[in-house]
Amino acid sequence: MIAAAQRSVDIDDPGIDDLHRIGTAARIVEIIRLAPGNYSAVLRGLARVRLLALGERDPFMQARYERVVTDENHSGELFAQLATAAHHGLPGLRGVGKAEIERLDRAESLGDLADIVSASLGYAAEVHFRQELLEMQKCGERAEAILAWFRSRDRAPVSSSG
Repeated sequence: MIAAAQRSVDIDDPGIDDLHRIGTAARIVEIIRLAPGNYSAVLRGLARVRLLALGERDPFMQARYERVVTDENHSGELFAQLATAAHHGLPGLRGVGKAEIERLDRAESLGDLADIVSASLGYAAEVHFRQELLEMQKCGERAEAILAWFRSRDRAPVSSSG
């Protein structure tokens, strides 16, 4: 499944230009029935993707996409700073539980770590900021932006690596 944010919630039948081109390949973790005919899905992001084209819409919208490959050149210091900030700043945010914190420890690269932290920010971060993170090609830039977000909210004891 691919999740991509709409540019405007006022459009009922979005076309490709009505969607952000960078989205997330995800798997459905849970479906929650809120009311008759009203459901919510819990997704786990797998990879960042770029929408190329929309296809059939029946029985659901289909799309062609490609995986977004990111630059993984970074310092170990930046990885350590982001890991420390995330361990300090994520607990207590709405929807962040033990599983999300454990995923931090399994991150093998700065890009993985930045993606895990970005996904865990949830409602604590503005939608436009989360979309900006998703669209950043360089993992170092994503990490720096997340560190700045933590600093601006006094959520973590971090210092600039600059």
